[in-house]
Amino acid sequence: MWQNNLSLGFLIGLSFSFGFGLPSFLKNLVLFKECNMPTYNGPVIDDTPQLWIASTGAVAGDASQEGVVLSRSGLIFPNVLLVGSQKAGTTAVAFWLLSLHATCGGRTFDNEPGYFKKEVHFFDHEERFRLGKEFYARRFEQCNSSDFVIDATPKYAHHAIRIADFYRQYGGLLSLKVMMILREPISRELSAYNHKKANSVNLAYMSKTNNHVGRKFLLKKNYTSFDEYVDEELVLDLTTNSRNAHSLYSTHLRQWFDVLQRDQIMILSYHELITDPVTFQRRVEGFLGLSPERGEYSLKSKKNEKSFPGKEVIPSCLTQKKLADIFQLPNKDLYALLAQKPGPPMEQKPFPEFEVMPCYD
Repeated sequence: MWQNNLSLGFLIGLSFSFGFGLPSFLKNLVLFKECNMPTYNGPVIDDTPQLWIASTGAVAGDASQEGVVLSRSGLIFPNVLLVGSQKAGTTAVAFWLLSLHATCGGRTFDNEPGYFKKEVHFFDHEERFRLGKEFYARRFEQCNSSDFVIDATPKYAHHAIRIADFYRQYGGLLSLKVMMILREPISRELSAYNHKKANSVNLAYMSKTNNHVGRKFLLKKNYTSFDEYVDEELVLDLTTNSRNAHSLYSTHLRQWFDVLQRDQIMILSYHELITDPVTFQRRVEGFLGLSPERGEYSLKSKKNEKSFPGKEVIPSCLTQKKLADIFQLPNKDLYALLAQKPGPPMEQKPFPEFEVMPCYD
């Protein structure tokens, strides 16, 4: 921090000592801020010039802080992102939100699967991302009269810097609201395994999976058990902190906290969604500024009761112990991070510690 202050002082002195005055100082300040912002080094979307005003954090050409996010060119981008976590109730929450009159989701083109209406898979998929801002905005052209435009792609949790760079470049960064639902990691990993296992044995799904996004929801091989999957694939992903390590929440949240104001980010508990959906719904309504639903609460969540050959309901105690040892420190890091960086007033405080699921010997 002191190095940044020293550098900033140098810029001020340099600007005024040479008689350049305030305009030169502001230009240097912009450059200083951009040099200290996290940046995404992936594919270039567009060479549209941007102006980042460091002193206020405002983006030149940014739309109103209320309502739909309009880019500098008049394109519509989502102003609400439900970025995760996978297998933590994002589908139930997305369908509830998209049933409200003030909200709008994406639409599909070119034989895209139906679930792309709620999760567009733009920022997490290289081929789609390279198609640029018009490709993304086209999915939301019908949302010009909606207050909240929603993309509920749960794999966006990994892409905080890319998403912030996009909105900073094209407008709407300060209007953006991000939500992430956190689930006890072992149960989340088991649920993800079952999801991929079901897809892998579903021939109808396999025949429709002609896109790279869909193929990511398949197992790499036909594992005989969750134990085998953990030993051969998951442990490696978790211990190398790979992009597939969805349950290492604090790793992803640190990036989000670096690129957005903390009150733009709402962290939610999957356990509360399952056990107390009324309170969960109230938190989301308060965060987004939605009018509370009157009468019967419309957010419903239930556990997945679907069955298929090879589905596992609980893990073996040996595998649970193996994963619990891996998640012990990351979970403690998560609790400490959320305590150090409290969120908006309606967020659950303190965030409840995860309860480990049962296991079998």
